[in-house]
Amino acid sequence: MGAYDRAIDLAGPDTDVGLHLIGTRDFYGAWWGEAPDRDQRRLRIRELADDLDGSTTGRRQVLAADVVTAIHDGSTPATRAMRIVRRLERSELSWLDRQRDVTQGCAAFALIICDDAGAAGLFENSAIPECRRRGRLLDLAFALSCLAIIRFRQGALLDAESGGRTAWEITRVVGESAAVFYYWSAAALIEILIARGVLEEAAALFEETGLSSHPPPIVLFPWPEMLRGELMLAQGQVAEGVEVLLRTGACLEDRGFTNPAYIPWRARVAPALATLRRREEARKVIGPAVQRARFFAAPWALGMALRAAGIVEQGERGAGLLRESIATLERSSCRLEHARAQLELGAALRRAKQRTQAREHLRAALDMAHRCGAESLKSRAEQELAATGARARRVVLGGLESLTASERRIAELAAGGASNPAIAQQLFITRKTVETHLGHVYRKLDVSGRQQLATVLPQRSSHVS
Repeated sequence: MGAYDRAIDLAGPDTDVGLHLIGTRDFYGAWWGEAPDRDQRRLRIRELADDLDGSTTGRRQVLAADVVTAIHDGSTPATRAMRIVRRLERSELSWLDRQRDVTQGCAAFALIICDDAGAAGLFENSAIPECRRRGRLLDLAFALSCLAIIRFRQGALLDAESGGRTAWEITRVVGESAAVFYYWSAAALIEILIARGVLEEAAALFEETGLSSHPPPIVLFPWPEMLRGELMLAQGQVAEGVEVLLRTGACLEDRGFTNPAYIPWRARVAPALATLRRREEARKVIGPAVQRARFFAAPWALGMALRAAGIVEQGERGAGLLRESIATLERSSCRLEHARAQLELGAALRRAKQRTQAREHLRAALDMAHRCGAESLKSRAEQELAATGARARRVVLGGLESLTASERRIAELAAGGASNPAIAQQLFITRKTVETHLGHVYRKLDVSGRQQLATVLPQRSSHVS
């Protein structure tokens, strides 16, 4: 930091070179978070960014540093972070333009945290097509992993898994020399597999990648230890998982990573603490998360924190928090978290002997869990519904509505006459993935082959190139 400070004095803090140096210093400082004047630096970069547009490299670098700081500590609302992102996006530079330095990554980072729909559009319509067109495989893997995370949150777990697997297949060839890309793509896929309930594969991948034995420094990449704790909870090792999450969360917060929309460790560990009958400790853990999530106001993070608080509190107060969680998530695209909140409210009402209301929420949770492809969530919803004395209604198992976005796209290409190798090349996936998706399509639509797809998808197939 001292070298940067001297260089800034020489260049002049008001010059574009000086601004670039300030932005670079504070961007990397935001990740390390151990400088004694960390909070003062964060305040100064925020004040500086308020008066800047994104018209020069130096100004964009300052805006990027401000955005990443805001995402880490949640010290400014998501709406302000998005205003800064819009200034970064006014640049005419492309996704892969070297002049953008870290700024395009910071904009994408903020969108992933704050705006699922905007982030999905950025990656689908800009980043991924450009990476494919220019043959930038590692950048493509990163973009696919980011889109997979968004689809995961939106509840399109099969699509998320497909994109996550493609990203991992690219980066595993390069190996650990791909640095953060390698760990990022592996961690994204593991997170998705846990949500899908595919725990054995998630655990095997955690070991295969080295995330369990020699993960990157926590301040640069905080996911591995969080995933270890999350995986333990999913495997039923609740006490062990709780200790991992508490230890890792404390370490991260000591370094300034306090935004529950960035790393929602409190919302994950608090319900587990409650199951261990450590309810007062659970309240102390989740309280700050709810308060911070209300201030930052990213719907999915607030909905998650409220759900966790509702589980911890129980009773009428708990049910009220769960209803607020559902109301918050209804205004978002986060179907997976919405399904979880519906399930918890239904379970709470069932325990309170309010069976009619419980069934309503549990059926909604079951339907959403099925559509998300969240098997473990679906299984629990079925169990809770059975405990009310009701039968689960038949969920949609076939027809066009049952196709995922990836299955629909591949079906349209096949119906338009594209061969499996051509589809794989166009979508940048393996032939095996195409074959697997088409097998699912044939079964769901009750057709015997691609010749019949044109009759099932007549309108779409005619315009697929």
